[in-house]
Amino acid sequence: MRVSILMLATLYDGRDLAGDFDEMHKLAEQIAGHPIWTHQFAQTRVWDELRQGASEAFPDIAEVPQHEDWEVYRDALLDRFGESVEITVPE
Repeated sequence: MRVSILMLATLYDGRDLAGDFDEMHKLAEQIAGHPIWTHQFAQTRVWDELRQGASEAFPDIAEVPQHEDWEVYRDALLDRFGESVEITVPE
């Protein structure tokens, strides 16, 4: 499955790098393998699960060091991987 690197990085990093909540929500449910209610995005355990799932779906994401400046991190991701990447999600 091909996805936006910024959408995947949003799940890995926890900061909105893609700007499309609906698409991020759909990807989050695919990565988690179960429905996620909107209010659950406020829970640390959900973000821990999404970070783990994103790194399992695309292990190379860990190669780009997270940066406190989201724009630097975004640009580094795009330079390294381009706009989209192929991931593996649970069935």
